[in-house]
Amino acid sequence: MSVNTLDPVPTTPSGLAHLMWELEQNTEPSEPDPCNSLWDRLLAQEGHDVAAPLWSAACSYYDHDFASDDTED
Repeated sequence: MSVNTLDPVPTTPSGLAHLMWELEQNTEPSEPDPCNSLWDRLLAQEGHDVAAPLWSAACSYYDHDFASDDTED
């Protein structure tokens, strides 16, 4: 039996936000939200005390830098 390992999740708000954006760009609308598993990975990697504020900062970064791009068309 083999185990697939995943790369570590970025631990900066900008790195995490970029990964969120990248995952969402490569996901079909009918597929589950890939950020749900990203949160689980970050939580397992860093623990709640680090993951929660990092996730919040990454979401703010994402909303500011990526979500605003959608409304500028």
